[in-house]
Amino acid sequence: SQDISNLSSGYYNITVTDAVGQVESLTVYISEPDPINVTYSVTSTSLPSISDGSVFTNVTGGTAPYTFTWVGPNGFTSIAQNIQNVSAGTYDFNIIDVNGCTEFLTIVVSEGQLTSLLVSENITNVNCYGNIDGEIDITVSGGITPYYYSWNTGDTTQDIDGLSAGTYTLTLTDGIGQVFMSS
Repeated sequence: SQDISNLSSGYYNITVTDAVGQVESLTVYISEPDPINVTYSVTSTSLPSISDGSVFTNVTGGTAPYTFTWVGPNGFTSIAQNIQNVSAGTYDFNIIDVNGCTEFLTIVVSEGQLTSLLVSENITNVNCYGNIDGEIDITVSGGITPYYYSWNTGDTTQDIDGLSAGTYTLTLTDGIGQVFMSS
């Protein structure tokens, strides 16, 4: 027949002969786009129940422009290429190019873990009886910043100095309300 359809990519040869025996040959190439390829980077949430995770994608192949569809936990949907400020969970990502070609991925945003507050101190004792040259230097790790300090002296700084001999109590609270007490 004169026309053919539903061909895969590749080279095709056609020879046409007319009624008097004239022959003409032609070779054509049917091309196809590269397959749709997606690379991505995921940022986990910082803590349980905090929606600060993200997924950034890079799409190549197929034929632009692309249409994006995200479906995630708790009824989450988006038509953006990248998603931000999302909760932990499994997200289905569907890409459709202008020709209707599709690529589908399932991407997991992990949940960050809360760590306990850890406090260590470096104490400088008073040099002589009756002096007020003692110091307490605190190092804090874990929890969530910012940290809030409350000493039984009324000080609200991380470290205190100009101390006489005695017992000092620190109440340390992190940014989400975890409390650590030390004497």
